[in-house]
Amino acid sequence: MGALKKDDYLTGFVGATARERLRDGLVFGVKEIGNGEVILMTDNPLFRSFWENGKLLFGNAVFFVGQ
Repeated sequence: MGALKKDDYLTGFVGATARERLRDGLVFGVKEIGNGEVILMTDNPLFRSFWENGKLLFGNAVFFVGQ
């Protein structure tokens, strides 16, 4: 599970009110439901193929979680 804690260092631009809402928030996680698992991601790692490593993250989430 990946989460943003209260005193974690953050980089990049975000508005002042949005920054406060990011505190103690989930970035990605796994939830077991029935016989399967659901992968939770707060952002789309495949958005416009902007982040090339997003494809690797997505592939790992689909094929390797629970291994």
